[in-house]
Amino acid sequence: MGGQWPLVGRAGELRRLQGIQAGSVRGVVLAGPAGVGKTRPAAEYLTALERSGASVARVTATRAATPLPLGAFAPLLPPLTSGPEGGVGDRADLLRRCAGFLVDSAGGRPLVLSVDDAHLLDDLSATLVHQMAATGAALVVATLRSDEPAPDPIVALWKDDAVERLEVSGLDASSVEQLLLAVLGGPVDRGAVHRLVIGSQGNVLFLRELVLGALDDGSLRNDVGIWRLTGPLSPSSRLSELVETRLAGLSPAERNVLEVLAFGEPLGAAELGLLGDPVLAEPLERRGLLSSRTDGRRLEIRLGHSLYGDVIRSRTPALRGREVARVLAEAVEATGARRREDVLRVATWRLAGGTGDPQLMYDAARLARGRYDFPLAERLAQAAVQAGAGFDAALLVAQLASLQGRGDEAERSLEALAEEADDDRQRGL
Repeated sequence: MGGQWPLVGRAGELRRLQGIQAGSVRGVVLAGPAGVGKTRPAAEYLTALERSGASVARVTATRAATPLPLGAFAPLLPPLTSGPEGGVGDRADLLRRCAGFLVDSAGGRPLVLSVDDAHLLDDLSATLVHQMAATGAALVVATLRSDEPAPDPIVALWKDDAVERLEVSGLDASSVEQLLLAVLGGPVDRGAVHRLVIGSQGNVLFLRELVLGALDDGSLRNDVGIWRLTGPLSPSSRLSELVETRLAGLSPAERNVLEVLAFGEPLGAAELGLLGDPVLAEPLERRGLLSSRTDGRRLEIRLGHSLYGDVIRSRTPALRGREVARVLAEAVEATGARRREDVLRVATWRLAGGTGDPQLMYDAARLARGRYDFPLAERLAQAAVQAGAGFDAALLVAQLASLQGRGDEAERSLEALAEEADDDRQRGL
């Protein structure tokens, strides 16, 4: 299960790639967020081109090689030097020699130039890629991150219509379910699929790491032939490292804004101002670390990906997390909690803060159950029982145990409740 996962949900992208022929356009750029699944469709397309007789030259750009001229092409090229002048003419001659060497290396076969992570190319390498596409010397197949700036020669490829740009987005819910079925070898509970879709947002890398993490900690288990989630999703150590790399370089004030959103999203601008500096939201949004949209008359601000919140919460000191949750709950309660979803938001914050009104917890648990978030619903219902909510909350706890595949536990709880029922309504339930 830790090996390569099957390619699922990319039939549309593969059809578009297979329709690209040298001469009609001079290549394709697959763009999308990190981990969304750009490389696999590109690899399938390259394999098909090789089978048809093409020679594929593969280049992978890295941050370490970015400062080096032609650093990404170093494994493919012989030692090449420019003349003593190092001027524009000399640079153009160097690029011509590089292109000529790559074409000659194909041995007369059509040349395909594969570039992974093209947004990390140094300027000279990017110019070489552009020239080979523009002159028709090679069919270029490149991937890049859509949330990172790319070198001007790479951007010019699709702006000048030399290549086609193909946006690769996250998998839809049906494709996620199909992929989980293939990987786990059996059907997956509907609630578990829903939570994995929300947690990964269809990002294949994030989905993989969430599944592996849940298998490792035992929260994803096979229950009589059906895979169920019996606990909260938590990012694997590898996924946490990937996200922390994305968050590297933030100032303390920027990190503070993301911490507030991690515990409270979605937030309005006024709510964000309670614990963070809303002015910082705009540059963070430009970097893809948060997003904003208008919902009616309300501006809503969220993290760029839900997993950012999981990682940030796991790295936030417990006392800080409880304080953020408490202040957020008080702020929304002070405005009257006018929206229906405010009940669930406030109850979740109160749960994190260690306090809560029993009726609030019970009402929120019912909302969470209706959204198929059974683990959250159970925690809220249990908090309601502990706060004195009574029979209905205890019944909900038993029902949620059954919905999560813990039938024996649910039956014992229902038997105990049957003895406690003191009116016809309760006995009828």
